[in-house]
Amino acid sequence: MSHEHILYQFVKNEKVVNFIDQLVLSIPNLHVKIEPPRITKYGHMKHDKLRHLFTISINNNLSPSKFLYVFLHEYAHVLVAQQFKTYKPHGNEWKTSFFKLLHNAMNNELFHPSIVQAIHAEFFSNFVYSRQRDFVISQAIDKADNNVPLLFVKDLNIGTAFMLKNGMQFILLEKRRTRFLCKEIRNNHNYLISSYAIVDKVIKNL
Repeated sequence: MSHEHILYQFVKNEKVVNFIDQLVLSIPNLHVKIEPPRITKYGHMKHDKLRHLFTISINNNLSPSKFLYVFLHEYAHVLVAQQFKTYKPHGNEWKTSFFKLLHNAMNNELFHPSIVQAIHAEFFSNFVYSRQRDFVISQAIDKADNNVPLLFVKDLNIGTAFMLKNGMQFILLEKRRTRFLCKEIRNNHNYLISSYAIVDKVIKNL
């Protein structure tokens, strides 16, 4: 595979290019478009039902791992639209397809180990998908692709004060199975936070 392939400039990895190529070629009526950055979305799948054509569009400013992750998200929508007449956008049919694609990508070692950890913790441990869990994985991808060491909530000691990327500040109280009970410092409310939520910074002086 040559570095001249158009996808290489976005994913920086020939194995990933081959992986995406095989998926795209397996659906003859699928077209992939690279788009300028969009504020409200990283990618989108459009289904032309009259002509039975599928188009996946992906923003051109995504990091390599996020490009792959978003592509798999949208490709799962294509698979569901092919197989089912009625379905929910992120229902069980889509979730099953997406998780299988992620599992295949991880088996081929296409994601950084820290991203794999986050995917296992957020999706595979309970077979659950949500925007909040997706955001946790997105954070892991951003830090892995920028070579920033990841600090997860699970790595903190009980009693540690910390801040998440959304600006909320917490004190870690206790572990509850796969999540941690934390008290938000400003509103004094308790929250259950994922073990693999990424800590933006540890607060040493409250």
